[in-house]
Amino acid sequence: MDNITKTVWGFLDSDPILRSSLSRNVINKRALAFYIIKTLSLSAPVNAVISAIRRYQTENPLNEVFTKALEVISDSTMSSKNGIVSLTLEKDQETEKLIPKLFTVVEVGKNNVLRIIQADESIKILIDQKNLKKAKEIVPEQKIVKIEEDLAEVTIHLDERAWYTPGVVTVLSSQLSGNHINIIEIMSCIPEIIIFFKEKDLMSAYNVLYNLANKNTTV
Repeated sequence: MDNITKTVWGFLDSDPILRSSLSRNVINKRALAFYIIKTLSLSAPVNAVISAIRRYQTENPLNEVFTKALEVISDSTMSSKNGIVSLTLEKDQETEKLIPKLFTVVEVGKNNVLRIIQADESIKILIDQKNLKKAKEIVPEQKIVKIEEDLAEVTIHLDERAWYTPGVVTVLSSQLSGNHINIIEIMSCIPEIIIFFKEKDLMSAYNVLYNLANKNTTV
């Protein structure tokens, strides 16, 4: 691979927005070439940069992974919910024994959120704001490390290809970060992926993800 191609490919690999636009063929390659030349202060002729961009679309393995992941996401549907609270709990035997009691106060399946993540040092509970008081009656205050309110979630409903297609989560997270949207938490129960944000970022995040889920919409 010549130096110009290597430089252009490295630049495109580092920019998820450009990769997405190339995958959808919604970007002018000549304009992109001028942008790369200006940004990297290249002395290369514009036609050489355009050639490198075209080769990137057909030969670069990372771009192929991105394209296949994008195809899976493009066939997804989404739903969202706000009014969510995150509780980070101290992890010990006492706390673990309290977790099942939460299911007695939160009626799962009646549009209520109860999501549990267990890590090595802590346990995170995500519930509806309306159930926060009930949860605090079960979990002693000294076991609660942190409470984060005003959260919202977007659930991406994928198909069975999500089980064996690499890069799906990478595409979602890179597009959100590329649009300056902070992810508070991300979890999956494939074929569903659930991403949590602050409520103030919900509309922006939803729009970014909606664009990904519609093949004819540019990013």
